[in-house]
Amino acid sequence: MTKPATSRSFAARIYKVGINRCVDVPAEAAGPGRGRYLPVRGVAGGLPFRGTLLPGMNQMYRLYLHSRIWKKLGIDSGDIVEVALELDDEPREVAMPEELAAALAEHRGAFAAFRAVTPTLQREFILWFGAAKSSATRERRLRIGIPRLMERARRSKLRRGLGQQQDKRERQQDKRGTTQKKRRSR
Repeated sequence: MTKPATSRSFAARIYKVGINRCVDVPAEAAGPGRGRYLPVRGVAGGLPFRGTLLPGMNQMYRLYLHSRIWKKLGIDSGDIVEVALELDDEPREVAMPEELAAALAEHRGAFAAFRAVTPTLQREFILWFGAAKSSATRERRLRIGIPRLMERARRSKLRRGLGQQQDKRERQQDKRGTTQKKRRSR
């Protein structure tokens, strides 16, 4: 793939953040939209990619390089890579299967939990569910995945300092709902 027609090019040194490799993108190379997450597409070392620029410090953005890129190029932390990128206006949402939408709707709080997690996790959850070929596998993934998704959303809310009181209320409501169900079954 060649450089996109309206791309901005720069050379950057790769560095590690945890186990991830990334480069700093100068504000002038990122274009408009300072302070926001910017969806981009481009070329790094001659290999095409789609990604998201994360706002960083000192008027810079951070671009994480997927391992498919840096491993294929045989480069790593400390090496210089040539990057050309442009804003990506194409939608990134993955269509939700009807079976998944119905399951999220029937579990109390599941759809809200799905919307509360990051778009990346939403996409991964949809793709994980959709990759199941048999109905038994899809049912098992719903049985396992929905509680995990709800727990992930709850922890995310707590990390952001939101919903500690709301979380307590939800647990109390769940206990009351369970108690009411037990009474009805007697």
